[in-house]
Amino acid sequence: MCYNLADQNFNLLKALYRNENVDDAVKLRALVGMSKMSVAGGSDVTRNVVAEGAALRLFRQLRQYLFKCPTDEVRMWVVEALAYLTIDAEVKHELVFDDQQMNTLCAFTNDLTPNTAYALACIFMNVSNSYEKPDIEPEMVRIAEYAKQNIPKEHELDSDENLKER
Repeated sequence: MCYNLADQNFNLLKALYRNENVDDAVKLRALVGMSKMSVAGGSDVTRNVVAEGAALRLFRQLRQYLFKCPTDEVRMWVVEALAYLTIDAEVKHELVFDDQQMNTLCAFTNDLTPNTAYALACIFMNVSNSYEKPDIEPEMVRIAEYAKQNIPKEHELDSDENLKER
């Protein structure tokens, strides 16, 4: 159900973002909505709502907003969107090696606004893979295969080797 909603509404937000008659503040909120929908499948690469690389393109658009118009409101929306986008392994990888944006995000930690503080905590948790990963028992995998259920698969950039590099 959630995937159907995200799939249907993603195109509406994309059209809103591309509309030239729409204010930049509305376009930014459309980007935030697309960011949330693009990671509806979580870190499971088999359940992507959008095409491969779409989250990375959204990340680059948000980066432009952050440096083009660094107001408090823009910062709040960009940080909220990044809290979701950093679930995507490609976004994590690019963000970590972007010194300018990492320094900017670290500077935002001085903000005591609860929404921004929580979003920043999510960004840093996602980038460092500091969340608990459930152990998947081999028996459960066999049962899921037999029942033809989805078996979550991690992106190769979320491997332990890439985590050490980040």
